[in-house]
Amino acid sequence: MFKKLFGGGSRTPAPSPRPGGRPPAPAPGPRPRSEHPGAAALADAIRRESANDPNVGAKIGAREVLQRLLTAMSHGPDRRVHAESLLTALGALAGYACQMSVRAQNLTLGRPEFAGFIVAEADGKRFFFGEAPNKFLFEDRFSVRSLAAGQATALGLPEEPNPHEVAKHVSETMGTPAFGVPRLPEGHRPAELPVVYVKTLWPAFFPTVKMTCQNPELWPLLYAVAAQQAMDMAKATMPPDLLYALVMEAAAPMAKVDLDRY
Repeated sequence: MFKKLFGGGSRTPAPSPRPGGRPPAPAPGPRPRSEHPGAAALADAIRRESANDPNVGAKIGAREVLQRLLTAMSHGPDRRVHAESLLTALGALAGYACQMSVRAQNLTLGRPEFAGFIVAEADGKRFFFGEAPNKFLFEDRFSVRSLAAGQATALGLPEEPNPHEVAKHVSETMGTPAFGVPRLPEGHRPAELPVVYVKTLWPAFFPTVKMTCQNPELWPLLYAVAAQQAMDMAKATMPPDLLYALVMEAAAPMAKVDLDRY
């Protein structure tokens, strides 16, 4: 099923690159809708189950986001999905959610929006660093890295990747053309850069995210769970280390970027 569902991957010929070295974008599908017709039913399900599982909203939201993204990215008569683009999109959204979660919590508590961030500027752009977003990105047991690495390990990766290497690369490339460009092998590049997916998909999915996760702390978890599920779906098309890289090469820089000045 998933071999047919997903295009790309190490077992298929590499697509002809377009200018800039990226593969041709999949034929555009319908843009994800910002409204959800089953909002009341979803809210009821979350209320019923939240007493037993405080993370149920993130899990339900992850299923909703993943299904809508699969629909939006499918193309052709057999409704194929470019796996590399799907995983990059979810990784980018998960990383950006780490930043936005902290900003939303600050405002809820009456703090300045960027309290706890270390703000850096380079080449006219602004970047956000600090322990608060790193907790959701790298450090927490439910962090984006932890869930992506755990899934990669479950799929056969011998040991968890070193999270410090990707963090170092993000810091070193800040303000350069290499920032936010995933380091991936030829034939496994996404159709768009991570920042393009965030700019397009974050506002489209945000109403669903807020509806299923009223607590902003769960926003990164929602997208990380969706990325886990997509990794499992794509396991027949590429090895686990590449699945992990697709998620984290997008997540790490998008946790730092200021979209208003990028």
